[in-house]
Amino acid sequence: MKKLCQDKGGFTLVEVLVAIGLLAMLAGIAVPVVTNLRGGAQTDAAATELSMVQSAVDTLMADQKLSTLPNPVTTATNDMSRFPGWQTASPYGYVLYPSTNYRNSDADKFVRKSTTKGTYTCSADGTVTQATTGY
Repeated sequence: MKKLCQDKGGFTLVEVLVAIGLLAMLAGIAVPVVTNLRGGAQTDAAATELSMVQSAVDTLMADQKLSTLPNPVTTATNDMSRFPGWQTASPYGYVLYPSTNYRNSDADKFVRKSTTKGTYTCSADGTVTQATTGY
């Protein structure tokens, strides 16, 4: 008598469907976790940048012995050369990040880059507020 079905060693339809179901469950768990990690990293980056700008303003005020800033930033900006200068009359008085016309090179830079991802304002007492995060 001949065998009607020869065993070829493949997977059955049930085994394939179970494997696909398990992969779908793992993807359903992993995708939200990865998405939340990315959002958390962007929030942390925005908070770190705000802290960096606030530290730069605090350092500026301490170095210049200022109790109030003579020219606070009332319009939110990401251009650090528009941030408070220690001289109100001088066009080269930008100290967070000097304009290109500034006579001293890196000596008076308090931030490393001329622009930030977020936008900020700064009150006369040196309090920096984040208007947008940019992330």
